[in-house]
Amino acid sequence: MIISFVDKNVENCWLRAQCDKIHYTIRAAMIRKLDLLHFAGSLDELTAVPGAQVQSLHRKENNLFTLGIDEAWMLVFRYDDEAKGFRGVWLKSADTVPSPSPKESGATAIHEMIPLQAPIAPGELLYHEFLEPLDLTQLELSKLMKVSPQRIHAIINGNYELTTDTAIRLSKVFGVSAKFWLDAEQRNSLWKAMNDSGKAVEYNEIKRFKVSRVAKQNS
Repeated sequence: MIISFVDKNVENCWLRAQCDKIHYTIRAAMIRKLDLLHFAGSLDELTAVPGAQVQSLHRKENNLFTLGIDEAWMLVFRYDDEAKGFRGVWLKSADTVPSPSPKESGATAIHEMIPLQAPIAPGELLYHEFLEPLDLTQLELSKLMKVSPQRIHAIINGNYELTTDTAIRLSKVFGVSAKFWLDAEQRNSLWKAMNDSGKAVEYNEIKRFKVSRVAKQNS
C-alpha cells in the first residue's frame, strides 16, 4: 500500500485531480504502476508482478527502490517493512540521480482516497502488467486458470466483476495474493457506486447516527 508521496503532482495524478505537470505520454502507465504499489502487500509481491521492473538503488540506509515506467521515467520509493507499505513515492527521469533524503509529505489516508475519475480496472492491470510482459494470450490464461476464455475476455474488457473465485485463480497463476486482485476490484466498484447518479441523491440523504442519542437513553 502507498503510505506517502514526495511528489504532490504524482499523488494528484494518481487521484485524477491534476495531471498537467505530468507528461501525457507517461500518465496512463504511471497510474498503473502506482496501482501496483497500492495493491501490493509487500515488496516481494510487487516484484512478482511481471510488468513491475523493480530495482534496488543500493542505498541500504534509505531502502530505496525504483519501479520502471518506460525507458526514460521511473518511480522511486522506500519500502517500510514494518508497515508493509511504500513511502515517499516520487517521479524521476532515468538519467538523473535521486535525492538521498527526499522530503515526504507525510503519511496520509491514501487507502481512503477515491479518484475523481474512474480508476484503472483490474482487467487493464491484468492485460498490461501481466499478460503483455509474459507474452501470454487470453486463451492460454483461461487454460491455466481452468475457466472459460469468455470470462478472461470479459475481465480484460471491464465487463466482468472480479469475484473471489477469480481472484484466487489469478493468485495461483501469477503468485500475487488474491487480496491484490480483490483490492483492485473493490476500489473500482466503490468508485462506480459513489458516482452512480441514480443513487447519489439517496446516499446524500443518509445521515450519520449520533452516538449522543444512545448516551441520553442510557442515562
